[in-house]
Amino acid sequence: MGEFTFELKDQAKETYVDVRIKDLFLTHGYGSDEPLRHSPFIEGYLEAALDSACFLWTRWIRKSIYEKPAHLFCATGCAPAGTDTDGVTRFRITLQEETYPALKDILADSVEACLQTKWTDAVLKGRIVLEQGAMHLAGETAEGLKVSFGRLQTQLKSVRVTLDHERWTRAYENCSQYAHRSQLANELAVLGILFDVWRCAYEVQTVKVSAELIREIQNNRKNYIIP
Repeated sequence: MGEFTFELKDQAKETYVDVRIKDLFLTHGYGSDEPLRHSPFIEGYLEAALDSACFLWTRWIRKSIYEKPAHLFCATGCAPAGTDTDGVTRFRITLQEETYPALKDILADSVEACLQTKWTDAVLKGRIVLEQGAMHLAGETAEGLKVSFGRLQTQLKSVRVTLDHERWTRAYENCSQYAHRSQLANELAVLGILFDVWRCAYEVQTVKVSAELIREIQNNRKNYIIP
């Protein structure tokens, strides 16, 4: 794919990763055409890879004998930053502190369970990520609160919270079905489910729900709270 270099830039007002890729195949062969318009694939790849690496690496370090990381970063965007004359294509990946670290803790445990072939444990933890992620978006933080995921998702959709609601529904159904029926389990299938869960968790950290929308959601708590 090219020769990659990554450099963390931790500045007073922003933190980002400067990515340089020499001989990126996606930018070759277009003549005088603007090459970077052909690179959304690599932007998505870089953003997803860095976000996954950040939360998995920091959780591993926190459980190790090494000093705990000073930050829990997540990726929130990737944008092209031009092509140099020597054939180096540059991208800028924006980082911020995780808005909901507890959610990523559960997701990391879910991935770890999958790698240990604990398939049911992995998907059940994935389902918890979806439930707690939806509650976070709704501003519901009370400990021990029980909600109907389906009804809460309907409420989020009705006030037009910008989510891929189809993906959330699919991920939750897949977690529930996989955990409660007898089937041939394998790492590839479970990781496929957890990939959808990660994409939902990514939306939790990047989607901004206004205080006004949260009030509107919570004004209808009777629709999704389980007494």
